Amino acid sequence: MIIKSTLGAGLFAEIRNILQQFYSYYFSKENFENDVIIDFSQEYFPYKNSIDTCEFNNIISLKKNIIIEDELKIYDIEYNDGRLFFNISHYEQNLVKNIQDYRFEKINRFRLIPNNNEIKRQYLIKLNKIFNSIFDINSNILNQVENYYKEHMENKYIIGIHYRANMSHNCEVENTNQLNYHLYYKSIFNKIDSLIKEKNLQKNEFKIFIATDCKLMLDYFKKKYHRNLLYNSNNIYMSKTPITEYEPHFGFALNTETINNKNFMEYFHKNKPGLNGGINLMIDVLLLAKSNIFLPSLSNVSDFVQIINPNIDIIFY
Repeated sequence: MIIKSTLGAGLFAEIRNILQQFYSYYFSKENFENDVIIDFSQEYFPYKNSIDTCEFNNIISLKKNIIIEDELKIYDIEYNDGRLFFNISHYEQNLVKNIQDYRFEKINRFRLIPNNNEIKRQYLIKLNKIFNSIFDINSNILNQVENYYKEHMENKYIIGIHYRANMSHNCEVENTNQLNYHLYYKSIFNKIDSLIKEKNLQKNEFKIFIATDCKLMLDYFKKKYHRNLLYNSNNIYMSKTPITEYEPHFGFALNTETINNKNFMEYFHKNKPGLNGGINLMIDVLLLAKSNIFLPSLSNVSDFVQIINPNIDIIFY
């Protein structure tokens, strides 16, 4: 089986797609033999430097010998409308329906159950086991993460935040409180400040690690939290403001028309994140997963933070 890149998908949407297809293929075989090939050589995949070769293994790859325990075969084959999550049991569906905040459409409700809910925690633990059964993250990335953690985060209380502020995200978060999210950064400040006060944290006891798609929002956080703010300075693939023609990975701009437009594709290759952008996005997610508490956005990036660390505490803003 060959898994190809999806037109317009971000890095973690692609990883979700691989996980879905591989999981389905694995349990469809009575005696599984790993003949799966990831072919992301397509020109429109934004997280590589070349036009026609696959560089995905420099970020993440399939394990050579893959065994998914039978105890993990508890889901339906296909994904539900929640994007990341497998179809969930009847009991879990009722739990989703019982969330009382009707600003949120059904598609996002499972994401909004706090991780301290035992049903969701156990669910994420199983997704974590599936992820770790299938994938190897590049060792150079793991080393960079470990070095950064030891230098900047060790022995500190870490507040992690993924702030997806680019307005192109609006089409994915309609009827949620993350619509035009860039307007509410002061509310996020209030949430963080309340947490610091609640935990009685002194300035030398905590750090805030942020990953964002918008330089303006990063600047606001730098001005507010100064030396207590951490971010991956190598991840430079952000829009300058929330209101831009294209988001950093061009997801909503890539379609069957634009990929056949020579001028657009020249612009795309000049400005895409490339392999370095993919590597640093993975680094961001792994560092966010080391947080003591995490403020997520409704996105695949935030979903995978919770899969990589299913025991992370979540607060919503």
